[in-house]
Amino acid sequence: MADKAADLATRIIIHPTISVLPTNDVKTSIKHKILLKWQKYWDTIPLSNKLKTIKKKYKEMDLTILPQQTI
Repeated sequence: MADKAADLATRIIIHPTISVLPTNDVKTSIKHKILLKWQKYWDTIPLSNKLKTIKKKYKEMDLTILPQQTI
């Protein structure tokens, strides 16, 4: 009886039952955590930083408004 219980416990650990999460949910969560960490760092930079005077909060830039450069 104890051997069966130990065998079952070992199988549960090796093959845990995890509900499947959509990849997009995982990516969104990771991205959010990274952005929060970056904002926390950005907040520690003094306002005397030239870029900080232009962009006080981090958010993704809308690159569609930038002029297209020809090479």
